[in-house]
Amino acid sequence: MTGGAVVLGVAVLLAVTGLSRILRRLVFGFAGAAAVLLVIHAQQAPGEAMAGLGALMAGLMAMKPVRRLAMAAGIGG
Repeated sequence: MTGGAVVLGVAVLLAVTGLSRILRRLVFGFAGAAAVLLVIHAQQAPGEAMAGLGALMAGLMAMKPVRRLAMAAGIGG
């Protein structure tokens, strides 16, 4: 899987999760669990774990603008 495919997949996932409350809660739950695991992983490889946490938080922060764009485009209800 190429980097572009991963970025596209994340963008689609964020757009879909922005449209559904249940999916949004599941994503936040998964993000919380992933953050805990990354903090534990920071004991072994701090730079790698902090990069992962940064990417995770950036994805979560992008959910609201992506949802607004989807609503403006008429994609969401």
